[in-house]
Amino acid sequence: MARSLIISRFVLLFFFSSAFAGTPTRQTTVRVVNGVEYLPVAGVAANYGGRCWWAGNRFVLLLSGSDSSLQEFVFITDSNAVIHNGKKLRLPLPALVEKKQCYLPAVLITALFPGLTVPPLNTVEGEKNKDTVVLRLLLNPLQRPETPLLYHKQKFSSLELRLTLGARTDSGFARRLALFGLTSGNPLLNRIELDTEALGVHLLFTFRQPVMETIFTRANGIELRLWAKPQRRVSRVVLDPGHGGKDPGAVGARGTQEKDIVLDIARRVKKQLTAAGVEVILTRDGDYYVTLAERAEKAANSNADLFVSIHANAAPNRNARGVETYFLSEAKTDWERAVAARENAVFEKELSNPLIKDNDPVSLILADLAQNEFLIESSELAARIQESALNHICAEDRGVRQANFYVLRNIFMPAVLVECGFISNKQEEKLLCQPEHREKIARAIVRGILDFIPDYEKRLNGTRE
Repeated sequence: MARSLIISRFVLLFFFSSAFAGTPTRQTTVRVVNGVEYLPVAGVAANYGGRCWWAGNRFVLLLSGSDSSLQEFVFITDSNAVIHNGKKLRLPLPALVEKKQCYLPAVLITALFPGLTVPPLNTVEGEKNKDTVVLRLLLNPLQRPETPLLYHKQKFSSLELRLTLGARTDSGFARRLALFGLTSGNPLLNRIELDTEALGVHLLFTFRQPVMETIFTRANGIELRLWAKPQRRVSRVVLDPGHGGKDPGAVGARGTQEKDIVLDIARRVKKQLTAAGVEVILTRDGDYYVTLAERAEKAANSNADLFVSIHANAAPNRNARGVETYFLSEAKTDWERAVAARENAVFEKELSNPLIKDNDPVSLILADLAQNEFLIESSELAARIQESALNHICAEDRGVRQANFYVLRNIFMPAVLVECGFISNKQEEKLLCQPEHREKIARAIVRGILDFIPDYEKRLNGTRE
């Protein structure tokens, strides 16, 4: 005789009442872990005249089938598998096996115990309501459900969603599901697939663009509402003209000061980026000194998306020339260490500032982890700016480099430092003093930033290629 399944978040206690006669509360019967409702295997055994016992690290359930055959289920500690009559099956949600007790996800009960009957999934339908797409997964209308359809949602990303359903499917459901995917014209949905590898009914949704969702239980199934996730845009950049005020930076043979050159370039970059629709914040917009902590704090409070520090280079070798772009990482060459040491020198005495806790291992680890999150993006931004510089100003290519610049340390976004030329080289000093050349440098930096932004936005939004 087929047994009728009576399971819902409202009647779980009734389902196992015969197993726990005299138990006064629902809480002793049902456990909720990470939003998943679990039922005790002992309840299944008692309710259906079976037996269960603990054997080593395994929990065994033995039931009599409708044809008098024995159905054996073996649940293993710390495993997503169940062994049914010697065959290993994968559970999408693990059983809880602990303290010589075993609990099963309520949503998987129908899949584990074939003797239970529920109305099968029969229909999938959809509609578009303004910006929201509505999908309905409906049970067979000829079989009135006794309880709401149980489901469990797993969100892998904004492009993937998995639903585990406390139901079965009829013979035509897979065909109707495939046909719906081909004919619905759904602007968000890429496809819906039935996962046949795991135990139970599992639908894997993949989307054409990142989505947000909510699920409602209906009298005859569930309703899934989808809408496009708001896109994150790169709209704000922090420009950091190096040095300033009492700190002139590098000084050329003609007396040209780095602080003046880089401020002018930064202002030109700001003008061009603003014309392109990007908001720009300058860490300084005049000839005054800005501490390392103030630069980091301004960047942190700006809600910006990118950070670009602008400098001019210097070297004991007066013939050294060209452009190089840095991102934050440990220096690998003596030259990279030397450049970092020169740019860091003025900030050495500031390192006791609470924003730059250089002597605190925990803060350094946290800062490293946060910065490492953007390590790839920072290196890519540096590469785009370096490539653009070569195209726009025909400078000698000194490459993309890495070094431990203090000014980049507490900047938790893609961040680079551009060395726009050697002020210690007489020819490049002369060029840096020319407004036309500084305009070319600014254009190169802007082009590199604008080339980087579209790919970075795709990564931020998880957009499918």
